[in-house]
Order: sequence, then structure tokens, then C-alpha cells
Amino acid sequence: MENEFPPEWHAVGRQIDLAIAQIRSGIAALGKANHAAGGLYTQAFFGLSIGLERMAKLAIVADHLLTHDGAFLTDAELRGYNHNLGRLLTACEAFGPNYAEAPYDARPNDPIHVAIVQVLSDFAQTTRYFNLNFLSGTVRGNDPIPAWWNSVGEAIIERHVSIAAAARIDAKVDAFQRIYGQHADVFHHDEGGNQIRDFRALALRSEQTAYVQRYGRMYVLQIVRWLGAILTGESRQCEERGFLAFRGLYETTMPLLQPDKYLLSRKTVYERG
Repeated sequence: MENEFPPEWHAVGRQIDLAIAQIRSGIAALGKANHAAGGLYTQAFFGLSIGLERMAKLAIVADHLLTHDGAFLTDAELRGYNHNLGRLLTACEAFGPNYAEAPYDARPNDPIHVAIVQVLSDFAQTTRYFNLNFLSGTVRGNDPIPAWWNSVGEAIIERHVSIAAAARIDAKVDAFQRIYGQHADVFHHDEGGNQIRDFRALALRSEQTAYVQRYGRMYVLQIVRWLGAILTGESRQCEERGFLAFRGLYETTMPLLQPDKYLLSRKTVYERG
């Protein structure tokens, strides 16, 4: 009797569980990261870069399985992608429409998504070692934390903080300054390491950070959702053709397929079991 759950099925299951666990960790950290807790940015980048890479590589493996009569990629072929998240997602974009269904069949690829992928891809390949490299005098690439704020955070603020919201923030910040400004010494640094020495600047950064945290999670989860849609379709096709390694994977990936309103409200990713 054929084994309905071969070793490859367990391998695929463990990979998707790892990917989602890392994304869950990254999303939770991203929602708390701020200028005073830089380590949370790094935790987020680790989790998100690893999780997205694992999801993308699983999608590439499944596509190869379906287009090569049940044959798996070789180790050399898979390693050829390295940790280049941009290249991995571009590969998924090429075959994604064969599997993903509307409305999540198109790759999220507006300037904010592009910036997110660039920061995470650089981190996966080089800048995760930025601090140690800096200390050793061998800096490669840009510091990922200010890179995130400058390319992702500033774009989110520009897009999602309306004129009315900006006016409310200014009024709130001015009130904080009047109440506390004369009674507090401020010694902080922003994400780029620049000093924050007055209460108004500190309060403004805190208000802006709330937007960057919330919308940053949503944009990342849109990319996760797209990969989830591809894997869901691949799993169904594999099951139909008797390729058991991806049997039932859609039960894990389908809960990722949620509308933007839901993603915007999320502080973490669902946990199976």
C-alpha cells in the first residue's frame, strides 16, 4: 500500500511551519519596533527575511514538481537562489498566475512593497552582519534600520498620514510639549542614530511610528498573502496529480488569504494547532 504521507510530506510541512513561525515572530516585532528599541527591528528583519525566503523556495519547489512530472529541484538548483529575496519573488511572480486565484494572484509590487523587499533582501544577504562588520571596520551595505525607516517608514507616513491626521498629530505634540517640555530632559536617538533632544521631536516620532508599525505589518502581510495564494493553488494541483509531498498544504496557507482590512488590524499571524 502506498504511503499517503511520505517523508517528503513531513519535510514540506516542517518548512511551512518554520516559515510561518518566523513570519509570526517578525510581524510581532515589527509592530513594536521603534527608535528606542532598535533590537526589535533586527528581530523583525530576521524573522521576515527567513520566513519569506522559505515560503518562496517552497513555491519554487512545488512549481518544479508540477512542471517536471513529479521531479524535485536538485540541491544545486535550489542553492542557486541563495538568500536573494528579490530574485526568489521574481521567480514566483513568473509562475504565480498558474496557481494563485483572484483577488490575490498578482504580486504586491508598489513602491512600498519594493522597498520592503529591498531592505529584507539586503538583510538576508549582507546587512544582518552590519553591526559586527561596522565594529570590525568592514562595513558592507547600508544600516538596515535607517534603511527601513527612510525607504519604508517615510513612504508610509507620506501615503497614510492625511492632512487632517497631520494636523491632529501636530496639536497633540504641541500639547505634550507645553505640558512636559519644560520639565523633562530628552536624550534619545532616532532610527538613523541622530539625537532627539526636545520633547516635541520625541512625541512626533512616537506618533509617526504608530503609523509605520501598523501599515508596515499590512504591507508585509500582503506579500505573505500572495505567496500563500500561490502555495494554496500549487498544493491543490499537486494533490490532484498525486504528488503527495504537498498534500493538504492549503489547510495551512489558506488562512493567510485575508482582506487588507483584516491585515491592517493584525498584530501577529495565526498559529496553527
